Amino acid sequence: MTDDRLQSVRSSSRLRRALRGSLLLLFGFLLLSWVWLYFDSVHQRRKAESLIVDLKTFQFASAGFLDVRELAIRHGGRASAPLVQRMPACTAQDCTFEIWIKTGMTRFPLENKAEEFLYRVLPYLGIRSWMLYSMFVVSGGKLQESRTTIGEERWGRSGSYEGLIPFGYEVVSVPLSDSFDPRYDYAVGFPHVTGPPSNVLRARVVRTPDAPMLRAFDIDLSCLSSVFRDCRGFDELAPSAWADFLARKAEFDKGEIRK
Repeated sequence: MTDDRLQSVRSSSRLRRALRGSLLLLFGFLLLSWVWLYFDSVHQRRKAESLIVDLKTFQFASAGFLDVRELAIRHGGRASAPLVQRMPACTAQDCTFEIWIKTGMTRFPLENKAEEFLYRVLPYLGIRSWMLYSMFVVSGGKLQESRTTIGEERWGRSGSYEGLIPFGYEVVSVPLSDSFDPRYDYAVGFPHVTGPPSNVLRARVVRTPDAPMLRAFDIDLSCLSSVFRDCRGFDELAPSAWADFLARKAEFDKGEIRK
């Protein structure tokens, strides 16, 4: 074998070893990333479940600044920055608290194309990205409004639209002054959406002492954090609220409730 031929064989062998090593490194990186994302999802799910347990028994009807602040701090929340910078960030009379629990890709700022690609592909690899967000608005020293949203972005199609579509469940609590009819102190439905499509079920609860918070916050996170199966529907994510929605819809369909 000539020197040139021998040199070529050696170069080819080194190239194959380098390529094999690179592939092994890439596979190892992807495997470690998958493991990290999975165990992080388990950890965040436990945090979210702890918050949901507290929300079921939280005294929304009588909560003041100190009650809301304690809840937010206990679950890693904080006062949000004011829209007008010269305004105080938070006072005992007026303050907004936010709690964020994020998993997977929701932790990272992504460009539109990258976001669409990852949210479309990663679920096939068992990587699901969901988040929980709670906001509490204190005004006049009392809880004025709260909003808790849990869900994920899904790739899907609705009519002529194809892209990311939010799927989730939201609980909104409003003061007693917003009650215009006792029959609607607790109502579940799909809010009207302008812009891109959205598939979010909403429970609206007027904050009375006997408000059905146990039903409103009956949330099962297991389908969102499952590895290779997503939530098939709201009966898995929010079973009680979905049952209440179907029951009220049946009454409308029968004409027992006037629209």
